[in-house]
Amino acid sequence: MKECENNGATSNDNPENNIALSIATLMINLHISLALRRNRLIEKYFMSKKSGEVTLLLDSKPIPVFCHMGDFGCGNGGWTPIMKINGNKSTFHYDSHFWSNRSAYNLPGGKTSFDLQETKLPTTPFSKICLGMKIDNQHRFIGIDQQADLFTRSSLMGNSSKPH
Repeated sequence: MKECENNGATSNDNPENNIALSIATLMINLHISLALRRNRLIEKYFMSKKSGEVTLLLDSKPIPVFCHMGDFGCGNGGWTPIMKINGNKSTFHYDSHFWSNRSAYNLPGGKTSFDLQETKLPTTPFSKICLGMKIDNQHRFIGIDQQADLFTRSSLMGNSSKPH
């Protein structure tokens, strides 16, 4: 997506964008999936800071989000949630319209950390997915290299076929 710079300001035009997103696989007892985006400039400008709220400019609109600092499984740096899914709800079910558009959902949910508040920020091109899940009160994360112009279910799978 966009890089975090100048006290959280972002730019759509920066070619160094390095985004990370996440999605929940629809499984029984999956409580949280967290989508995060990573940014090299976050690392450069904010590595001395602790995790906390920052403001991103998405489509020229200020959006406060939580910035996670450090390496929790997807690589070192600053990561901001751009999507959180509660697997017990149908908001982001496979056939949801949220997978095929750039529309936002519950933006205030992005200001909180690892919880059950679902959220989706407007998305733009990305090059890395950070999949995070909470199952039985344990958080696990993995980074996946995947490039796409829009965060959709097909971009996560590398094609448009349904999962088996």
